Amino acid sequence: MAEVLKTKKTLEKKPRPGDDGTTTISNKVEKIKKDSGIFEILGTLDELSCNIGLARAQIMTQYREVKYIDYSLKQLEGVQLHLYEICSHLNAEGKTAISCPAYAFDASHLASATRLLNTFLNPLKSFVIASKSSVEGAQLQVCRTICRRAERCVVRYGVPAMGDIPHIIAYLNRLGDFLFVTSRIFTQEQEIIQTVKKDGPPTIVLVDNLKKEEEEKPE
Repeated sequence: MAEVLKTKKTLEKKPRPGDDGTTTISNKVEKIKKDSGIFEILGTLDELSCNIGLARAQIMTQYREVKYIDYSLKQLEGVQLHLYEICSHLNAEGKTAISCPAYAFDASHLASATRLLNTFLNPLKSFVIASKSSVEGAQLQVCRTICRRAERCVVRYGVPAMGDIPHIIAYLNRLGDFLFVTSRIFTQEQEIIQTVKKDGPPTIVLVDNLKKEEEEKPE
């Protein structure tokens, strides 16, 4: 027993990779500080993907009769795969740019998905406040804010040596729009709107979110 404890203490004292605040990237031998721009980007993209995964889990656990729920889930799953492809691309610092699938930067696909989902929503005329009325919708709003932070990180720290930075920025820009529209889809036909009045304080009201089905007209 004493020998086991002695071995354990020896292992605990032995330095581990990363204990000094540095790490390596891809197959490089050179160590890089963990607060470097590349790790800020990779960490934020990882955080975004994990939060999208949480949103997907909430949607699947708390199933609701929402239009295009299966379509939205499929799109969110695809986004997670794309984000990891982008992380792999950045992690290689442009050396494996050819191996990164073109669809990983396909901003046009996200734009099409956003337009499709937007057809089922009423026009937005004011600010949307995330609410407990829809946990899924609120979580997707969190994803949207992380996505915008990831976009800012790529703009701030991205350099040509990392790879196809302009297309990554475009992808994240469209992804932010997609997450916002998708969050509105999952608000159970209601969302909280902040209406600002010129002659008084702002008021909070509930409004219908999804468009109502057209009633059949009598012949």
